Amino acid sequence: MAFLLALVFGSSLALADEPAVSCAPTADGAVQVQAVVPASEANIRAYLDSAVRCGTLAPGVLKVEVVAPRGSGCEEIVTTTKVPGSTMDYRSMRCRTSTGYKDTLMDSETMQDFYAVWDLRTVEGGTEVTVKVKTVLDLPVPTYLVNVGLQSSLKATMLNLISVMGAK
Repeated sequence: MAFLLALVFGSSLALADEPAVSCAPTADGAVQVQAVVPASEANIRAYLDSAVRCGTLAPGVLKVEVVAPRGSGCEEIVTTTKVPGSTMDYRSMRCRTSTGYKDTLMDSETMQDFYAVWDLRTVEGGTEVTVKVKTVLDLPVPTYLVNVGLQSSLKATMLNLISVMGAK
């Protein structure tokens, strides 16, 4: 999604009363976060359909701009994120899928590869939301550190989604 690089560098504090959110690396080098959001799938989709709104969930996102619709439920977006000592821009293609959204890198001076997949599934108590993100930076930053930051940021993003959906 539009918030991808910001996920790498954001942070969150764990609170004793926060909702259950699982977050861990996957075998293919990505990071996955999952939680049951106490809202309907339709309400969550309605919120996430806006790339700009979706970007506000992620720590460190400064700006998300829809550059052009691309048909078939896709749009080209440019995201500006805050990173230590600087900002980064990247261009991606964000497409709606049958189960959520997929965002793939189109162009970046700082990333070699990136994708984010959001999957939504109706379950008892709301909607299970799973977000899987893989980021490969074109910077001298070890993948391990990128993924540690990504785990923290993805958890914060999910907690922000839960908070926003609870306020609706």
